[in-house]
Amino acid sequence: MTHWIKLYTEILNDPKMLRLDDHLWRRTIELFLLAGLQNRYGGLPNIDDIALHFRSKDVTKLLLDFQKLEEIGIIKETKKGWVVTKFTTRQAPSTAAIRMRRYRNKLRNVTRNENVTVHDQNQNQNQNQNQNQNQNQNREDGEGFIFKMFEDNICILNAMMAEQLGEAIDTYGKEKVVDAIKISSDNNARTMRYLLRVLENNKNGKGWKKKDTKTTEEGRKKYGEWETKL
Repeated sequence: MTHWIKLYTEILNDPKMLRLDDHLWRRTIELFLLAGLQNRYGGLPNIDDIALHFRSKDVTKLLLDFQKLEEIGIIKETKKGWVVTKFTTRQAPSTAAIRMRRYRNKLRNVTRNENVTVHDQNQNQNQNQNQNQNQNQNREDGEGFIFKMFEDNICILNAMMAEQLGEAIDTYGKEKVVDAIKISSDNNARTMRYLLRVLENNKNGKGWKKKDTKTTEEGRKKYGEWETKL
């Protein structure tokens, strides 16, 4: 079971969706959510269970809705039951989510190296070499460092936020995202929403005023370290 699905803004202009009345529009979104709940590559439960989920006592009317949605290609009936078409493709991990997984793997590798018990000088040298290699790799992968920067200064990322952060890097560039994290951190704003607002305002030339706080020497040092790793 998944707790969220991707819902693309382009459905507002999708000819298939534009043909739907309010009832079928709602029914479509419900089916998308139910497919995500099932987590079976777009597969839906049997019709009786669907009716139960939708609090519907009229299965016949529900099947009529399905037939209309099948005609325009939103769902289809297979030997195994009803399926939301293209659900798997649309819900596939984005490049941002893939980057997030790589970042998590790197963190695990670094932690594993740090927790190794060193019994002799040779083992200690090997551990230091491994840590240096990981650090160099993180410096080369600015995106992975930005993920860590966000978690260290804003909040822990979940899957959706990781995707949003990756898309922000693609849209605005690494330096702009770093600047936005600085502003969010200085203003003690700990949400992805705030960060995205900062980026959008800066893009539109509105700027973003920091609160009346003095940047400490520790803060200036921290920012300097960030910039050297990009």
